[in-house]
Amino acid sequence: KSIIAENSFKQLFPEKVKFLGGASFGQDIDIHSFAGNVKAEVGEISPIALNDMPDFLDDPDVCLDLANPAFFVKVTMTRPLPADARTAISLKSMYEDGSSVDKSTGEITIPGGKTEVLFCVADHLEGIDVPQEYASLAQDMVHVKVDSLNKLLMRLPDEIEVDVEDIAMDIENLSIPYENKILVDYMVYTPLEFGPSFKLVYQGTEEGLSEDMEDYCKLDAKGIRIEAVAETNFPLDLTLSLDVQDRKGKSLKGEYVSVNDLVVPGHKSSSETCSYPVQLELKPVSGHTISEALERMDKFHYKAVATSEAHGKLYEDSYIKLTNIKITLLGGVSYDAN
Repeated sequence: KSIIAENSFKQLFPEKVKFLGGASFGQDIDIHSFAGNVKAEVGEISPIALNDMPDFLDDPDVCLDLANPAFFVKVTMTRPLPADARTAISLKSMYEDGSSVDKSTGEITIPGGKTEVLFCVADHLEGIDVPQEYASLAQDMVHVKVDSLNKLLMRLPDEIEVDVEDIAMDIENLSIPYENKILVDYMVYTPLEFGPSFKLVYQGTEEGLSEDMEDYCKLDAKGIRIEAVAETNFPLDLTLSLDVQDRKGKSLKGEYVSVNDLVVPGHKSSSETCSYPVQLELKPVSGHTISEALERMDKFHYKAVATSEAHGKLYEDSYIKLTNIKITLLGGVSYDAN
């Protein structure tokens, strides 16, 4: 939540005053009211900074297909507006590579006669919970429909630029002097619901394994099998890939070893907890031995990809836990003690 703009309607006068008919004036003219169009300029607005987000969300392969994000905008005035006011809000997601995605509300109306108005900018209202800070205004909340607002967050942007157009009013009879401070603040709401394109990616590298492999290089076997039991209520299907690399980061997969992916199916209800046996095998390719791969091995690059083919929901208590981990050397084993 943040304040994005504060402005005042102050000294509101028409650009021109036109008198019709003939007369002479022997003293100053005092203007007590007028009718006309008035605009208030909205000052520069600080962009939305997405701080304290998990590092893995910056991965270029991540797709945040959030089902229905919402942008709540609260407008507070020190006194009711004398007439309906018009404005528009534009949002633009900015990315490090220079690309951007933008969405606009089109013209929206701030009703006259009120001191507080809450707008909900969203594709639809189904499933949206009004933040507690705005609960008192929920009953009269104005829905501003913007199709496919989730496109702003398909990738995690560096920031979201916010622009509010000049606030305009058509006034029939306004007593002057007139002053009204207008305060605008916002809150971005992203429910933990996702669409079929949603994809989380977490990857990293474990380095310096060559020193630990010195004794194992003397072993010769048909392969290495890692077995475990995956306990989960995570609603997304998870695929864990492992790449074996040498000191320079060159992959040994395909040339020296083959490694299968580890797959854990997802569940759609947080009340369900299921267990699956999972297995990952590292085997030498034809013409090589497992000891040759271990001699060259220095890094493990792992990549976990969570996906779903349907709409779903993440839960605060979602988890995946691997238990009963067992490592087995496959086939006949020989050890070179030299």
